[in-house]
Amino acid sequence: MKTKRKLNSILKITFMVIATFFIQSCSTDTVEESPEIEEITETLAESIERIDPVEFNKAANWRPAQPQHGKKYLIENYQGLYLGTSDDNFKNGINIKKVMLPGNYKESTWKMWDYGDRTIIKLASNDKYCVDVERYATGNGGNIHLWTYNAQGNQQFLFERYRNENIFRIKNFNSKKYLAVSQHGNVIQWQFTDSRDQLWRLHKQN
Repeated sequence: MKTKRKLNSILKITFMVIATFFIQSCSTDTVEESPEIEEITETLAESIERIDPVEFNKAANWRPAQPQHGKKYLIENYQGLYLGTSDDNFKNGINIKKVMLPGNYKESTWKMWDYGDRTIIKLASNDKYCVDVERYATGNGGNIHLWTYNAQGNQQFLFERYRNENIFRIKNFNSKKYLAVSQHGNVIQWQFTDSRDQLWRLHKQN
């Protein structure tokens, strides 16, 4: 009887050892792979979605800011399109709207020009022309077009920057209205709203 108990104990221990060995041999070490490095281009809309809307619209979060004098910029709206002219045959009255970037950017690259605490938005490829509110309009819906530089109030703009983000509202000095994108893609001026169609991101080119 004692011999049988002893044999059972030995068999039990042997079984446990074999089972432990089997489990260890079947398990595989997991090696965490390094994540792939991806270049991610954020749109302005994605940036806005990460900001609390109540916090975003507090007036205290917006500060006057001027782009760098003499520097060239692309001005992107929340849809990933850009402030640009409707024609590269530049002359007075050429309309300004949202455009896709052309290959040479000449229709959508702007040179910022300080005018006191305001900014003139000149066409970089021909700085004889600048962004202008048509006919000095002060009401909602006033059209934005290209016009010969004359430094009048309808060509002067105030940039309001959201904290340290590269997000701006652009207000005309004369009308106190903001650059906005209409439903048809035209750029107009409109009173302040909480809408994203008044938001712009600046991309410095030099």
